[in-house]
Amino acid sequence: HEVIGRAASMQRYPQLNPDVVCTAQYYDGLIHAPERLCMEMIMDGEAANPNARALNYVRVESAAGATVRLRDEQSGETLEVQPRLVVNAAGPWIDFANDALGRQSHFIGGTKGSHLVLDHPELRQAIGEHEFFFENADGRIVLICPLLERVLVGTSDIRLDDPDQAVCTDDEIDYFLGMIKRVFPKIVVTQAHIVFTFSGVRPLPSSKANSTGQISRDHSIETLAPDGNLDFPILNLVGGKWTTFRAFSAQVVDALLARLGKARQKDTASLAIGGGAGYPQSEDARRQWVNKVAQEMGLPADAVALLFARYGTYARPIAQFISEQPVAANRARPLQNNATYLRGEIAFLADREQIVHLEDLLLRRTSLAMLGHLTRPLLDELAEIVGEVVGWKPNERASEIARCVELLSRKHRVELQETSEPSLAQ
Repeated sequence: HEVIGRAASMQRYPQLNPDVVCTAQYYDGLIHAPERLCMEMIMDGEAANPNARALNYVRVESAAGATVRLRDEQSGETLEVQPRLVVNAAGPWIDFANDALGRQSHFIGGTKGSHLVLDHPELRQAIGEHEFFFENADGRIVLICPLLERVLVGTSDIRLDDPDQAVCTDDEIDYFLGMIKRVFPKIVVTQAHIVFTFSGVRPLPSSKANSTGQISRDHSIETLAPDGNLDFPILNLVGGKWTTFRAFSAQVVDALLARLGKARQKDTASLAIGGGAGYPQSEDARRQWVNKVAQEMGLPADAVALLFARYGTYARPIAQFISEQPVAANRARPLQNNATYLRGEIAFLADREQIVHLEDLLLRRTSLAMLGHLTRPLLDELAEIVGEVVGWKPNERASEIARCVELLSRKHRVELQETSEPSLAQ
């Protein structure tokens, strides 16, 4: 960690506002694809215990006595389970989930955080591999951060009761563009540089604080004890974020084990997740890993290297899946409309990662939408591959494409073009 004076700061970052007094540099962690980390934890959990089940597109419908009724949102089928206890990890939807269980709660006072993803080579070069984290004129802590070849800009902190209504507004976009100009006054950034917007709600505790910045960012377990309607307790996970998710998870599991009268059998503090398991530590070891898997699977080394860069050692089952296809050479080919993904890779995700709708692939299994790589031809190509795996009929595939186009426009302000990069919906 170091504090850097004005002259040295300007030398390191020539585009920086010359009015800066100093900068301070420290190291931190960065997750490029948090959705993938979440997905791989789910799969690791299922693999670790044959009794563990992750049910996609299933919601709580009701509860009474010792029974909880779940509904499959796709088929309409219902399932009844009898839990000894329930953990409500629904984030900003915690109070909504409790309502479905027949319990009233007011644990959450969520605030909305919106972000922009920019395709701006000049700004990307100006920040290098550093996140610029600073206080804006209104006192809000904001950021300008490298996101692979793009630039991530955020974030707002606005109270919002219904997380399903979270979108990035015109006012927020104007705020972010003005904030960038304050730090890099010579760099021109306009709405034309925006390739994606997103907004989520922090599951902060309910608070009467005068400003959102005063609301605690800590996490806690809030318990609803059994009552006259339900025979089991509900443990609600309030707060929390990626920064502390391991510590919070361990705390929750210890609380569960105590209630179940069991002892912890394994410490997970240093447990590798997904493609981090068995990850080779040196550049030479990584090269050997790629060449070995490529040779074993009969695939081109550059195709395996592409998978390894994205998935770590989880690339092995993907490569094996591709090698087992009738024409493996075709599956190992890049997508026609995006050379950074393989056809067989997309087929694997559709086959193994519970993809129900096309948006699952675009927003929650890959970074194609967030990085602004989607075009209408690419969307059609992806729908064709996924549809072939999951069995979509032509009308179902068309419906999935239309659903995605509408969602991307409404929630992420993306208008898909026929051939060029996506543009911002005005």
